[in-house]
Amino acid sequence: MQIVSVKTPIDDFSMLKELTEIEQLIEKAKKKGEQVIYLDTLSYQNHMYLIKQNYVIKKFIKKTTLFSFLRRPKKYYAIRFPMEHVS
Repeated sequence: MQIVSVKTPIDDFSMLKELTEIEQLIEKAKKKGEQVIYLDTLSYQNHMYLIKQNYVIKKFIKKTTLFSFLRRPKKYYAIRFPMEHVS
């Protein structure tokens, strides 16, 4: 499975902004009791950072319909949170 198709570097400000948005989505999902969030964009640097933090990231393609005869594939990333050990 291909991790991320585009490895274009982004600047540090954009990377930190994207990472804070992801962290906010994760906190909201944890409050709701969810285990996974779905994103339609994820930079390569943040992808590798989340893997180092023990997040599980899976890329999948879902076909979306604009009209009944036109279907277009769209790429999504499912980010599963690391399991927290309860002592």
